[in-house]
Amino acid sequence: MRSPHRFRPALALLLAALGLLAACGGQVAESLARLIEARFVPATQAVERGTTQRVTLEIRCSDGIESPFGRLGVEMRVDAATSLGLQATTIGTTAGRPGGYSEGFQKTECRQPTGADGISQALVPVDVSADAAMAPGTYVLRMRVQVEPISVGDLPKDQTFADLTVVVPAPPGEPVTTGNLIVDPGFETVVAAGGLPAAPGFWQGDASNVVTAEGDIMPRSGAQMLKFIATGAIGSTNTVASQLWQTVDLREYASVIGGGTARVDAAAWFNRIVVGTTTDRRFDLRLLAFDGNPADVGTRYAAGTWLAQQAVALDSQAFLWQQVQASLVLPANTSYVLVEIYAFEDVQNDADGTEFAGHYADDVTLVLVRP
Repeated sequence: MRSPHRFRPALALLLAALGLLAACGGQVAESLARLIEARFVPATQAVERGTTQRVTLEIRCSDGIESPFGRLGVEMRVDAATSLGLQATTIGTTAGRPGGYSEGFQKTECRQPTGADGISQALVPVDVSADAAMAPGTYVLRMRVQVEPISVGDLPKDQTFADLTVVVPAPPGEPVTTGNLIVDPGFETVVAAGGLPAAPGFWQGDASNVVTAEGDIMPRSGAQMLKFIATGAIGSTNTVASQLWQTVDLREYASVIGGGTARVDAAAWFNRIVVGTTTDRRFDLRLLAFDGNPADVGTRYAAGTWLAQQAVALDSQAFLWQQVQASLVLPANTSYVLVEIYAFEDVQNDADGTEFAGHYADDVTLVLVRP
């Protein structure tokens, strides 16, 4: 039997031709830029603590999801939320095929008409709940949506993401949080190599790569994840940590921080492979508060003149995304926070060559909590 993968070049040419025809004013009134697209309707939903609200996940599908074995379904799962207090349940779906890239997904058919030739849709009700104990604030619930793989060992032909902004209101007098203050929390852009960043709003540090799925490890959210490479900006420095930093400017929140009771809550997810008894296991998340100008962070860090700091270590398991959380009460004169993540050579310090065989990070969050 011919491999289904041999149909993909022809499929790509067909989709390109359809797009060209639409652009030239032909008979195709609407086309998709990819095999599937997804969004939440509405895009923002208020959910009070201890309650549930229903939204709709709208998935639009090209006829490209047809295969030699019939029309493929679409699969979805909650990919990441900036708070563990959010849950989402899809209604009217069935469990995806166990094993492979369908594991943990819910499946539905994409056959409802849209009025556009070659495009169908699935309208999936989703119940979104907020825990009674979660902190008020604004959160993002992300749903990963993919074309059903043809067989257990196949990658999905396409995947996309839909984000729902969830606002959890605060009753009068209760703490309020900001949204995620980290820029590029899922490492979807290239990370600069070098020392500590001289300005807020981007990642920089020791040698690393931004990668898609590698082996049995897929990004926890989005299309990419961070891969730690070495303990220096180019290669090994014969030290034991591969560190990345991002500075978060908090000066606009001076009136909140000035009371001395505000805090920052941070979280990061880590994963790794195992290739033998010498595979390193440790990851760390560290928060450091500074006063003054963020441009001086390199000098201040080297001198150890921060106002306060908190670090949490993880003795990780292989092939499992695990979250590390850290909180830091901010001194009243804090003007910025340095977020530091790193992989640690806790088993064997490699002086050269490959220092980290497969150590990853994804979904870093930092929120300011005001009392």
